[in-house]
Amino acid sequence: MMRSSHGETLVATIPPTPAPGEPRQLLLALLARLGRMVQETGGNPLAAEEMARRIRQNTFDIVVVGEYKRGKTTFINALLGEDLLPTAVVPLTSIATRISYGPRVGARVRFLDGRYEEIPIGDLYLYITEKGNPGNSKAVALAEVEFPGEALRDGTLLTDTPGIGSTFEHNTRAAVEYIPQADAAIFLVNADPPISEAERDFLTSVRPYLAKLFFVQNKIDQVSPVEQEESLAFTRRVIEEAVGEDGIVIYPLSARLALEAKRIQDREKLARSRFEEFERELRHFLQRAKGRLLLRSAAGKAGRLLADLRSRAELERRSLEDGPAGTHGQGGGLPAAPGRCGARPLRRQGRPASAGRATGRGIH
Repeated sequence: MMRSSHGETLVATIPPTPAPGEPRQLLLALLARLGRMVQETGGNPLAAEEMARRIRQNTFDIVVVGEYKRGKTTFINALLGEDLLPTAVVPLTSIATRISYGPRVGARVRFLDGRYEEIPIGDLYLYITEKGNPGNSKAVALAEVEFPGEALRDGTLLTDTPGIGSTFEHNTRAAVEYIPQADAAIFLVNADPPISEAERDFLTSVRPYLAKLFFVQNKIDQVSPVEQEESLAFTRRVIEEAVGEDGIVIYPLSARLALEAKRIQDREKLARSRFEEFERELRHFLQRAKGRLLLRSAAGKAGRLLADLRSRAELERRSLEDGPAGTHGQGGGLPAAPGRCGARPLRRQGRPASAGRATGRGIH
């Protein structure tokens, strides 16, 4: 049991189940109750409210993740067919940037204190890059961009994240912390070098938070066909061991060639990029499975929120039993909630991963 801010006793239980065939209504009822419970215990119900809003609006967040300099931002620009987000040779992106559909291009920044600020799209780099906002000195929580792209029209969101494993540790932290908010992920690796140990560990740790994972081998234009196939086979073995699944599909492509081709409408170069194969699969997935996986993703997030409430209730129960002399009884309040991600710390080695050792099992 848990006591509210008014001294009432709360029980962390799931609300009564609606009639069969109503998973959407069940989730919304659960999220409403969870939000009230969080608020009554002095917490912030924003996470539950955000999940409910996305179910009602049918918005599906796909996050693009991977080690630094894997071409994540170029990949997103290629999907959109325009140089929308800034790119650079050095590790650049330092703040998660979420792109949604809008009638015209626009941007705004959400700060850690909850404030929003509308900004010109040309000033985006001043807030989301390591150069413009070193160490996140401007206290930015998230950048939000609107873009009139067909890929976004059905409620799909694309989120660019900082690369893991760079010399900027706060970039890795920002990427890890965003993962629990997403519904699906596109995991980018390079053809050369192939998947690293840090990437494998990252994949293992975030897999349980995602309803769907796509795997992309980028920069195939930088290696020979033989080298690309060798790298692909190695990467597939490592990923299959990491997630505990066989038959993993990896899409080899060149985001750079695809973006260049779309700029000048060069059909031959676009074919060489092999980008359209992935785009077709992504469209097919969104058409046939987005709604179902959105509910599955929200159910997983609600379950973790409920588990967190139960954990906090158990800690408070023990605190009350121990009394003032106990280890938890001195403060009389709720213990701090665990971090949003819960993923284990990532190692920053850039060595290629070993294909002969599984590091964990993700949920399917």
